[in-house]
Amino acid sequence: MPDYGDGSDERPATNGTAGGSDPDRPRYLFPIDGDHPREVLEIVCDLVADADADLVLAAAVTEGEQPGKGMNDPREAATRRVAKLVWHAKDTCRSDQTIERVVRVGEDRERILEEVVGAFSVSTIVAEDRPRSGVPSLREFDGTDGAITPGECDAITVTGIEYLDSIDSVLVPIAGGPHSGMAIDVGLALARQNDAPLELLHVHAPGDDAEESAERIMERGMDRVAAYGEVDRNLLESADVRRAIVDRSSPFDVTVLGAPRDGPLRRFVFGTVPDEVISRADRTILTAHRGGVSDSWLDRL
Repeated sequence: MPDYGDGSDERPATNGTAGGSDPDRPRYLFPIDGDHPREVLEIVCDLVADADADLVLAAAVTEGEQPGKGMNDPREAATRRVAKLVWHAKDTCRSDQTIERVVRVGEDRERILEEVVGAFSVSTIVAEDRPRSGVPSLREFDGTDGAITPGECDAITVTGIEYLDSIDSVLVPIAGGPHSGMAIDVGLALARQNDAPLELLHVHAPGDDAEESAERIMERGMDRVAAYGEVDRNLLESADVRRAIVDRSSPFDVTVLGAPRDGPLRRFVFGTVPDEVISRADRTILTAHRGGVSDSWLDRL
């Protein structure tokens, strides 16, 4: 196995060299340490194909992981996991993007991923949230020293992938926060790649002022997906926004949410999945966070 002097093993699975493909193409990073990497890869491949991006598959091995008696070396095991997923990705992904593989050893997962983001100029990270497995959830990190912020790149968290059989319908609830625009883009990408209908949903409180604001939000959302032919708009009035979203999400295969405006956004793989919506919806949910923004998406071109 090559030794790069920093505990890493970086090799291209297709054309190009590590970090050496077209520098103008976006790169998506998929850490493969979730419970369902093959299932999440289906979504990752759709997003990569729609963005005409390259893909980096990464396994982070912490220095504290030591092989026990009769157990394989963690780095060797991680290398095998990445290699297997690379071959699966070559069969699953429907575009000719470069697929890089990275196995890197370091002090902790966050620092390792930070290094990978920098080394490969990653534009977007797609990660599986893991609250049901007993493994610490990506939502539990709390912003200790050494972490980097989501401002470094965009982030998408996938929750409830075990509920997904196919993507035949996509729901995107939108609001005025910073990340709804990215949620629309992610939902549109999934809809396009799967020839699926897309619905934009906005739930507003009762009142004339709220209804006027809702119309503006929906108009901007519809403008953003104007080039796609299978889009419905849905304005709902409710005093319980989360309950309305959960109820409406029931018939949809995938729901894409923008991360909340407020919340602990200090970690690289962020802690902003709307817990209440996820805990009450037995569906696959993606949460999108646009890096480096804090103003409403409605105020940006």
